[in-house]
Amino acid sequence: MVVLMLVFPLVNTFIRSRNEYHKKYDFIISKVSITPTRQLEFYDTTGEKVSLWNYTVMDYEGVSKGDSIFKDKCSFFLYVYKKNNRGEFKEYLRIRPTGLFPHSMFCEK
Repeated sequence: MVVLMLVFPLVNTFIRSRNEYHKKYDFIISKVSITPTRQLEFYDTTGEKVSLWNYTVMDYEGVSKGDSIFKDKCSFFLYVYKKNNRGEFKEYLRIRPTGLFPHSMFCEK
């Protein structure tokens, strides 16, 4: 029983990390919520919560509703874009993964 309690979280983290590295994100943030640990949670334009497993965005980083999130499949970085005065999206943040498993375990470049 104790072994199962130790192994399950590790296997779960491995699977979620792998799935996220292979996933593409490309959406406009429709809502932002703040967790008790001050991390941001994002919602896409359909109102669905987008859970980030390998990337951490904190409340002090200035990401807000209307910003754009982008990450290509097997991309190392998650990008946040903000609109400038002309209504064009420009890169605002480039976020490195903070996950337990390295990107190189799942994606070859």
